[in-house]
Amino acid sequence: THDLGFLYTLSCIAAYKLTENEEAKETAIKAADLLMNRYFEKAGIIQAWGDLNNPLQRGRMIIDCLMNLPLLYWASEVTGDEKYKNRALEEMRSAATYPDWSNSAPIISSECMHGYAIAYDWMYHALTESENAEIRKAICDKALWQFVHAYEGKISVEINRGNSNRTLVANSAALQ
Repeated sequence: THDLGFLYTLSCIAAYKLTENEEAKETAIKAADLLMNRYFEKAGIIQAWGDLNNPLQRGRMIIDCLMNLPLLYWASEVTGDEKYKNRALEEMRSAATYPDWSNSAPIISSECMHGYAIAYDWMYHALTESENAEIRKAICDKALWQFVHAYEGKISVEINRGNSNRTLVANSAALQ
């Protein structure tokens, strides 16, 4: 379930935006609804995978789930239903409290930053000034510092050299 944002933002939302294909739109809204159905109130998260009714599997969340945020916000825009936007904002606030988005793995922090930055960009005008400041600070404090330090030569990581897919993913997120 944590991959729905990857799958449907890059396929159905893109198809709808480019061609106004109603089937693509409806499919992406169904994906957003699936995410909404996986909300675990006690933890304040959309559970990544596992049985929602099994106490041993409850509360699973990985940072990749931030790629679901653009899908949720887009669903709010096209349906007019604020529940998607509100869920995305709550997920963003929750992620902003995490001490680290990467566990020192820049590829992970770049993927997190990518979803977070797209959602921030799409939601910018719907957020208050203080919400924008909170989210901007999280992007800088949780992920962007790695890119700055890498390019300044203060840390050695894959994001500033080579031509691998990891380099492309990491750097595209930083440019977002």
